[in-house]
Amino acid sequence: MDKRWILWIGIIIVVIGIFLLAGELFHFSAGNFLFPIFLVALGAWLILRHRMLGPNGQIQTRLLVDIGRSGNWQVVPEEIWLLIGDLHLDLTEAQIPEGETTLTTFGFVNDIKLIVPEGIGVGLHCSAFVSEARMYGERESAVFMPLDRNSDDFAACSRKVLIRANNFVVDIKVRRPR
Repeated sequence: MDKRWILWIGIIIVVIGIFLLAGELFHFSAGNFLFPIFLVALGAWLILRHRMLGPNGQIQTRLLVDIGRSGNWQVVPEEIWLLIGDLHLDLTEAQIPEGETTLTTFGFVNDIKLIVPEGIGVGLHCSAFVSEARMYGERESAVFMPLDRNSDDFAACSRKVLIRANNFVVDIKVRRPR
């Protein structure tokens, strides 16, 4: 399930290749078909993405701004579109539901900082050109490949937060409260 986006990108590339090849073989302009298909696919995705988040899911779109949450706040499945900026989430006093809650980020260059109390499992899945993650002092980097990392207590925790970062460049820092 984590690699589903790679399958879709592969399918899209194959379909575009088939259209371009057919255009060369049968002497028609494939571009006249590709742009409308792109618009239809984009519109369908925009309509259906709310359903993919579930009934409590939220979508936030910001271009050049920092997003910060601390104190008493409700953690819900969320999609955050942040072109360039920082995302600071303090989960110390947050209300985290039982089970796994997914926070998905999309952006160009993002810095994500999490403050996580004991007893909360954290999972990271970064799909970026360049990824760097520091979780409780341990550092891991990836270039041109996904970065997957879970806290040591992830499987045992009843409340979990999964961060899915889909960026060009992302730096994630996870630490305990001081």
